[in-house]
Amino acid sequence: MKILIDTNHPADTHFLKNLMRLLKNNGHEIIFVTSDKDINIDLCNTLNLDYEFIGSYGKNLMLKALMVPVMAWRLIKISLRVKPDILIGMGSRFVHAGFILSIPTITFAHTEHASEQNILFTPFATKIISPITFKYDYGKKHIKLNSFHELSYMTPKYFNPNKNILKDLNINKDDQYSIVRFVSWNASHDVGKKGLSKKEKITIVAELLKYGNVFISSEGDLPDEIKQYEFPLKANRLHDALAYSSLYIGEGATMASESACIGIPAIYTNPLIMCYVKDQIENDLVYWELEIDDILKRIISIFNTPKEEFKQNSSDYISSKIDLNEWLIDFIENKKYLK
Repeated sequence: MKILIDTNHPADTHFLKNLMRLLKNNGHEIIFVTSDKDINIDLCNTLNLDYEFIGSYGKNLMLKALMVPVMAWRLIKISLRVKPDILIGMGSRFVHAGFILSIPTITFAHTEHASEQNILFTPFATKIISPITFKYDYGKKHIKLNSFHELSYMTPKYFNPNKNILKDLNINKDDQYSIVRFVSWNASHDVGKKGLSKKEKITIVAELLKYGNVFISSEGDLPDEIKQYEFPLKANRLHDALAYSSLYIGEGATMASESACIGIPAIYTNPLIMCYVKDQIENDLVYWELEIDDILKRIISIFNTPKEEFKQNSSDYISSKIDLNEWLIDFIENKKYLK
């Protein structure tokens, strides 16, 4: 088969990178199309992925809206040239291209509050796949699975962290350290929402420093008081750093979910909650704390809990889920998306 796979955000590229590899190993031709969001292009280059670059949506909401039909048109032109049998990806642009060209599409939904994005693609997709906990139902085209995106690349089966990360961070083997993530709050589904204040960020870092080093990944500028703790390596090394950390805390849902996959306790501080994170909260893999006092209490509690408890809980949780890559390969190769 000739399969076109489209991503925009680095989380999407991580999600689909192993599927691309496995499909290619099975003899399928993969056409990978991507655009520039955060570190996505750097990530693609680091992973040595062959891709066609189709631009960027920009940073303000008006430009993003204007770029939606432009990106779809670019996907249409590529599809007319390569003539794929199916289009797979995240978002709306490839779904629109497939609808216009009568090519089957498989897309994924996992963020209920991204309502304006969901409206753009759900009427036009051939199949929509989501976690079983996704609260909306899009009818016969919608398939809900007992799985979620991060399981496709962050479980022990697919993820082998590089131990050199400790040396690169100047960390001893038995040292404790925390990973912190702050987001920019400029996504379309972030309108009207806000994250941690400057004071709260400084307070959290001060508390974490009582237990060891702190490394901060931030989409925006950090306050001067904590800028010295910014993650010193390229962003593509964050997963390695996360794997050997003692705690993740932050506004990023993806990293909270990634932590859950590898047994790292996570404190999620974002008021927006996705179905898959809610499931992890209910299974004691992620702690959802919004008030600064509750966050500080949770930090103390985690550092006083044996790491083995988090590892075992994560292992039990993962074993109850579907291997998303294996399921998708069967779904694609046997053309079940046409049924």
